[in-house]
Amino acid sequence: MSTFRRIAICSALAVFAVNSNKQMVMAAEALATSVALPSFPWNSSAPLPHVRIAVAANPAASQAVLTKLSRDRHDKVRESVARNPNLGDELKDRLAADVEQEVREAVLQRKVLPNRSILMRLTRDQQPTTYELLASNPNTPPDILRRLVNVPYQTEFLLLALARNPSSPPDVVTRLTKVGDRLVRTFLARQPKMSGEMLAILAQDGDLGVKSYVASNAATPADALDLLASDLSLVVRSTVASNRSTKPDSLAKLSRDKAWEVRAEVAGNPSTSKSVLELLARDTSYKVRFAAATNPSIPGVLLSALIKDKDPLVRSAVATNSKLDAAMMLELAGDNALGVAQIIASSPGISKEAEAKLLENKSYLVLSALAANKAISKETAIVLMANSAPEVRQALARASVVPDVLTKLSSEPSDLVREAVASNSNAPIDVLTSLEHDLSSRVLMALIGNPTTSPQTLLVLANEPDETLRLALLSRKDLPPEAMRHIAEQADQSMKIFLTFGENTSGDVLALLATDRDPGIRSAVAVKPALAAEIIGKLALDKDAVVRAAAAANPQIRSGQLDTLVKDEQSRVRRAVASNPSASAAVLSALAKDSDPVVRQYAARNENTPAEVLLDLADDNEFWIAPPSTRSKR
Repeated sequence: MSTFRRIAICSALAVFAVNSNKQMVMAAEALATSVALPSFPWNSSAPLPHVRIAVAANPAASQAVLTKLSRDRHDKVRESVARNPNLGDELKDRLAADVEQEVREAVLQRKVLPNRSILMRLTRDQQPTTYELLASNPNTPPDILRRLVNVPYQTEFLLLALARNPSSPPDVVTRLTKVGDRLVRTFLARQPKMSGEMLAILAQDGDLGVKSYVASNAATPADALDLLASDLSLVVRSTVASNRSTKPDSLAKLSRDKAWEVRAEVAGNPSTSKSVLELLARDTSYKVRFAAATNPSIPGVLLSALIKDKDPLVRSAVATNSKLDAAMMLELAGDNALGVAQIIASSPGISKEAEAKLLENKSYLVLSALAANKAISKETAIVLMANSAPEVRQALARASVVPDVLTKLSSEPSDLVREAVASNSNAPIDVLTSLEHDLSSRVLMALIGNPTTSPQTLLVLANEPDETLRLALLSRKDLPPEAMRHIAEQADQSMKIFLTFGENTSGDVLALLATDRDPGIRSAVAVKPALAAEIIGKLALDKDAVVRAAAAANPQIRSGQLDTLVKDEQSRVRRAVASNPSASAAVLSALAKDSDPVVRQYAARNENTPAEVLLDLADDNEFWIAPPSTRSKR
């Protein structure tokens, strides 16, 4: 595909990014279709009455029009009627009994379903898909759901839909716990709103996965958990051991389990009693002791004892516990295991005593962790600033909140350190300003990414010749207009494309791009809703048809200009006019008689098309094969 076509297609797709209005989406489709269609023949597909389908889908279509089309001989037209958001109850009930499965399914996907008698009829002798749609709709009445759980064709999808439906009554759910397949029972076992009675039933299930999910469910009754605590499966017992709803007696029993996995889950369970934790804190497995050290309910005396554990992983777990006090922190700050010292160095509640102890550590890994901690004192930061390891100074530059430290580090020889300062949102404005002429692109990129960088500095950076830096600048929502204008004036073709599709591109820059000699750029600009009306008017007279079509699709175009474009010799332009949400009734009435059936199709979909015109279009007999790009949108 040529660059020209690619840009034109993107200009249509840009409408999706800036406007979710469905009329705007329709406009984008019209424009994209007009420039992207391959030459005939398209991929084989049955011809369809696209105009009538479009009328049937139009929310502005009257009940008279919908009634007429609900009797259309073509099932795709009736299906489109069934999906119309303004479908009346009488038509809905009629289409629910349509001979075509797709039409009936379209009705059953609506928020408001047909009346009860029709729904009762649909629970008999239907395709499985019909049952599944009814079962998945939360608006399906409970008595209908009760019938569905007993239909002859109980597919996996049907039972799962009933299980997932929040409107399924308790007796239906109870039946599903007994007749549902493994997938259904597993789903039910995970639900926190399941009743204790049903979870007790599932606790006796023969499937390991079902029992495991019951064991993990906080709503599972204590008696059911007691039963599962004796299960032969290690997975089930471990899951019971981690459940905070498990009774202390059951946890005490599980704390003596032969498998360390079960004991570790008990050790980490906040519901475990002090006496049991005291036992597990001396367990032969370091993994069990590790779990006990992480338990937020562990008594301080046990936590203090674990500080002296021979395994560094256990001591590291102690270092993460929220109950750690200043004395424990100081002791762990002197730990000879790097991992333990690093955890203390990273603690947001670090004490000055612990900081001083950590400064004695010779490892740059520990000191880097300390430097990265925003809670350290100014005195500690000054000491770290003089450290010989660049990794330490870099960590300090990225995290420090001390102005004097950041000022000093901003003149570091290492560009990695200066980059870290430039990215620090706590750095003073004058420090960031001092870096705006830095020779390292890493530093300049960090400045651009820093949300506190001043507009004046951003303006200076706009003069940088590096295209990567300019692209990064354009991604900022607070980029000064004069900076964006400067970049636009110096932009090459790829930069212009970026500006064209940028969410933050200002109106004056769009006006500049609207005069570009590349029709692809002009067409991409022409669809922008932020473009001034007078600029859109000029583009509507462009010599290039794709540009005119893009302007015709813009909802901000003046009505008088649309009146002119109605007579454009290029059908792609007229299609865009027909799709425009600002098109007047007179314009759409004229286009409804266009010789191009696709123009009539877009007019039929436009909500501004008068009711009497839609009624005429409901008789349109043109059939054609839709292009591949639009077949999925029927």
